Amino acid sequence: MRIRRFIAITMALLATWLGAATARAQVTTATVYGLVTDNTEAVLPGADVVLTNEATGAVLTAVSNDRGEFTLTFVPVGRYTLKVALSGFGDYEQKGLVLAAG
Repeated sequence: MRIRRFIAITMALLATWLGAATARAQVTTATVYGLVTDNTEAVLPGADVVLTNEATGAVLTAVSNDRGEFTLTFVPVGRYTLKVALSGFGDYEQKGLVLAAG
């Protein structure tokens, strides 16, 4: 079986602005949803996902589930680097992802 060289990732970045109905509080965080696939679009469960804030170095991690999906919640706004790794596949990296609330 041929091992694919790259991890393709379909990622939807959703910056969320949440307001409590009674308190009217503003939360300035984002949620990152993603789907990890190979170059044939087959899903890849068990992939390690690392999101690093480029300004502060803060790191958030997740692992893709059995459907290849991952979610990172309550992510502070800012510029990030996303890395995805899975044994047998080349690593995927995307720099300069900007998350903004509202």
